[in-house]
Amino acid sequence: MAITRLGGANAITGTIPTSVAPGKGKVLQVVSNGTRYYQTFGSTSYTDMETSSGVTFESAITPSTTSNKIFIMPNINVRAYDSNANESRYKIKAQYKVGSGSYTDTVLESIQMGVYDYGAHGILISQMYSNNYLLSPNTTDEVKIKFQLAKNASTVNLNTNPTNTDSLSTVTLMEIQAW
Repeated sequence: MAITRLGGANAITGTIPTSVAPGKGKVLQVVSNGTRYYQTFGSTSYTDMETSSGVTFESAITPSTTSNKIFIMPNINVRAYDSNANESRYKIKAQYKVGSGSYTDTVLESIQMGVYDYGAHGILISQMYSNNYLLSPNTTDEVKIKFQLAKNASTVNLNTNPTNTDSLSTVTLMEIQAW
């Protein structure tokens, strides 16, 4: 498809590459779910986010072709704090599994979040984890996404703000047509 911009001396002409031609990269389906479950992460080992005690918070989508991608958009509400200390950091990672297979880390593995107080007077941070990722699972089987958190040394809570009222964490998945 040829393109021409009219504008005298600034006229531009050329061809749009087929890799960005109309109809490619469309959003084919959207799945979104959330949890208000208040959860404390007391371990330095990764622990699954939950929707209730012992029930893993997962989002699932089934791609229509093997070449399509899944755009992962988390909005996870996390608070880390420690009184009379300096450590208020945590780690978070995304994992996915295809069909009945095992979970595998995505490139979002082990992102460290939070702050460090060099004065050791105590610190609190509430933040929304929102790192998006484009996954290429190469399947038409169901793909499940989950997130895991681990504390460094502080207390880490899911779905709370500084006033201890419930909040919402969501994960939205979009199937993106291959280009």
